[in-house]
Amino acid sequence: MMQPAFQLQGMNASQPKRIMWLLNHTTLRKSEIPQLVKLGITEIFTPKNFPCDESNLSADVSWELDKTLSIPAHELDILNQQNWYDSPSLESWTIANKYFSFVIIGFFPLQITAASKYFQGAVILRAFGLGKGFTYTDILYSTVGVSGVERLKRMGKRFWFAAAYPHLKNIEGDFLKERECYLPLGMHIKRDVSQPWTGDDPRIFFVCPRIKTSPYYERVYNKFRKDFSGFPHVVGGAQPLPVTDPNVLGFVSREAHDNNMRRLRLMFYHSTEPNHIHYHPFEAIQAGMPLLFMAGGMLDLLGGKNLPGRCRSIHEARKKARLILKGNKRFTEAVRNSQTRLLGSVREENLGHFWEVGMQKIADRLKPQARPHLTAVLKRPRIAVLLPVEYRGGTLRAAKLVAEALHVGSRQSSEDADIVFAHLDNPKLYNDKDFEDLPQDIQQRSFNWRVYDTAMAKRTLRYARHTWTPVEDTSYYVPDDGIKQFYDCDLWVVISDRLSIPLLPLRPYMAVIYDYLQRYENFLPPGNDQPYINAAHAAQRVLVTTKFTQQDAIQYAGLSLDKVKLVPMLAPKFQNTALKPSGAPSPAYFLWTTNASVHKNHFNAALALDEYYKRLNGQLQCYVTGVDTHGLLQLGTSHLQPMAQLVDSNPSLKKQIHWLGDLPDQNYQTILQNAAFLWHPARIDNGTFSVIEAARMGVPSVSSDYPAMREIDTNFGLNLCWANFDDPKDMARQLKWMEENLLEARKNLPSAQAWETTSMERQAQTYWKAVRECL
Repeated sequence: MMQPAFQLQGMNASQPKRIMWLLNHTTLRKSEIPQLVKLGITEIFTPKNFPCDESNLSADVSWELDKTLSIPAHELDILNQQNWYDSPSLESWTIANKYFSFVIIGFFPLQITAASKYFQGAVILRAFGLGKGFTYTDILYSTVGVSGVERLKRMGKRFWFAAAYPHLKNIEGDFLKERECYLPLGMHIKRDVSQPWTGDDPRIFFVCPRIKTSPYYERVYNKFRKDFSGFPHVVGGAQPLPVTDPNVLGFVSREAHDNNMRRLRLMFYHSTEPNHIHYHPFEAIQAGMPLLFMAGGMLDLLGGKNLPGRCRSIHEARKKARLILKGNKRFTEAVRNSQTRLLGSVREENLGHFWEVGMQKIADRLKPQARPHLTAVLKRPRIAVLLPVEYRGGTLRAAKLVAEALHVGSRQSSEDADIVFAHLDNPKLYNDKDFEDLPQDIQQRSFNWRVYDTAMAKRTLRYARHTWTPVEDTSYYVPDDGIKQFYDCDLWVVISDRLSIPLLPLRPYMAVIYDYLQRYENFLPPGNDQPYINAAHAAQRVLVTTKFTQQDAIQYAGLSLDKVKLVPMLAPKFQNTALKPSGAPSPAYFLWTTNASVHKNHFNAALALDEYYKRLNGQLQCYVTGVDTHGLLQLGTSHLQPMAQLVDSNPSLKKQIHWLGDLPDQNYQTILQNAAFLWHPARIDNGTFSVIEAARMGVPSVSSDYPAMREIDTNFGLNLCWANFDDPKDMARQLKWMEENLLEARKNLPSAQAWETTSMERQAQTYWKAVRECL
């Protein structure tokens, strides 16, 4: 018997050839696995987990191929535990590199990113075609980013664009054309002649999944209903959300689907896409069901141009459908007998030669190589944490905590990284004391934003050997640190999305986004939030610290679920203070932390204070601290004027409220430690560090009741006292309750042991792993 021509250079013929087929599409597996087996690939791994989302409605898991693998059981168990569509462990990639030379992946951004980073053999990207106006080149740039595409390019002939149809490469960029490898899409055709097509159910079969969850399929469904109004029909395809149409079947079993194929009178296929085709037209042909299809689509390229089932207009399609539904045997048989030629393009026996040529092309360029442990080949990374605007207060603390968490987390993982903390060069705003709490090993840099026009951006990218082309007539930000524009860093972590123009992608970047206040407060003119949304989309990954913001990132900013990573909120390490002794003097004030932002609810807070002092005989003074609070009443901003007028006209409030301004951390801690409690009357945000800081110092808090604060309360076990931010009288009552129940409130604060479980050191590895995936 002739041996398959497929042979990996330098590999002994007796050695097993192994491949990872990292897909779970049921129909595709039935076709592609046999092609690989025919090539002499004797051991094949397939995933045992896949995302439960709409892109995998036709997916399942098969354990059968595990029997072919001569891999130690404990290592195979590790491979089987991974989610190969997301971020498999470094240990699993080490095992993959030890045993496998090839990996076939789908168009899943995280899977592409992980395989290109960690797999040392050939990475074969399967491409089955896209809709009109879309290219894989453009989508790669928008999903894995410029840095991700550059990484694919650097792989050379270890990365392949495995097109299912030979013409797909024609519309792609050069880097995909140069790596094109034709591996045709096939179909396992096994017609059961014992149960032939009968067509005794005189209705049209139209397949349209995801009607209520995909705008594209909803348009297809509505157009079909309009075009075939009055025709009896049923609509197949899985529906994640139910459709109020008795003709829509939803998900059915394989047996029921086969029965529909056998009994329904005809199938109509709507698509005129030139680069993509679904499986179900071939299933209909295989079952013997007459297929009517629209001209101009992929079926034309596969031999359908002169078939009687081809329709050049909806009028013609209706006419032909009417003939078949009325039982015109002559026309029905003409359609059935002629359409079988379309199966020739997907028959396994017709495709083997192309698979052999394509896989040999890949193998010829894959040089055998030693596969060391991954951690041994990865250089020590340097990561820049950039504060893009002149933040102080909580955001500055949060940024420093992120830098410290990456520093600590990388060392806990034995992957020491160099961390650079970067802020804008403004000596009037920042001084050395602002950063003295950073670990000494974290380098501190100041920078200024430089704005490059398109021409300058092109030159800069060319010098940096990037091939991505900037958008014409667009300006770009470049962080200028007076050294190398942070080009010496492997990754930029930008604290917030506040980039008014795009960031020139000299390096990959992540964004840490704490809130989307503009969704709830009208402080931005219409459309002015778009640059911020664009900045989030351009980032490789977005980190958020509450589920509330995670939902905003997906629903409001339109980010994909796999781009948004939820990480724990980091709490500053203010000293935990034991309960004050019973003989200690009673505190004379509570602390209101705020700033000039519109969401801080200033007027309602002033009304609550008026109620607290005038109606409830409040005994504690109110100390106000935070950025801009020293002159808050004089700022003259429209949303602050009602509060200023109320305070200015009220001698009692003027006497009781003390405006401290923005305090250095050491001074703030002293004021906080001696306060009766802390007050947080804001309307909405991502939550505030201040209640955590207070609790760590033995000080309870009264807080507005909204989702992000509820998350913080649950995660840290703070037992906050809640107030309705829209009801000043309720806010005043809670202030009075806290004044009278301080001892009880203090007893409900977290213990020292509880604080240990939420410490930065406990959360640091979570941050490091999230960032590590983007290196």
